[in-house]
Amino acid sequence: MLVIEGLDRLGKSKMAGYISRQLIWPVIKPIPSKDPDGLISLEEDLHDFGFKVNDFFEDLLAMEVLHQVGRKGVILDRSIVSADVYRKHTFPQSIFDYWLKRFKQMDGLYVWIDAEYSFYLQRLRELGELNDLRVMDIETWNRRRSEFARYFQNIEDRIGKHRVLYVHNYDHSNLRELAENIIDFVKQR
Repeated sequence: MLVIEGLDRLGKSKMAGYISRQLIWPVIKPIPSKDPDGLISLEEDLHDFGFKVNDFFEDLLAMEVLHQVGRKGVILDRSIVSADVYRKHTFPQSIFDYWLKRFKQMDGLYVWIDAEYSFYLQRLRELGELNDLRVMDIETWNRRRSEFARYFQNIEDRIGKHRVLYVHNYDHSNLRELAENIIDFVKQR
């Protein structure tokens, strides 16, 4: 199992897709914004029904289902870590402890994609999103980046350094090379 994490617009989904095609592992977003056909937004529907979405609950549910069916060859696009870093919902330490227990049982590997703030701005320019109201300022970027670092240090300390792979994205042209390195790492495990 791979869990790909990191700040917005760093290439997580693109990398997950590439790795998925090479390893023939499905990519799972526990609550996707749109279904593969782009017809239904489960996230919007659940919100309309009054459910909190993109918090820790669906991550725990996805992990439990994967554990029950014995599926280890899967890629999760984000996880409980993002739910906390982006502060959609806070949760007690016991929930993170449960997540880590299951993650370890699934022989999971976290891939943390990181980059400089200038890379983020460059990506927004490329995507035509630089004037979007949701653009993170540098203080928010640095705070969230520090929180990801704290989480991954905690994961390394609790279940081992071999469970976290740090990837620094310098430009989008190296995503394929970074993905190939991750694939090689997974095959050697």
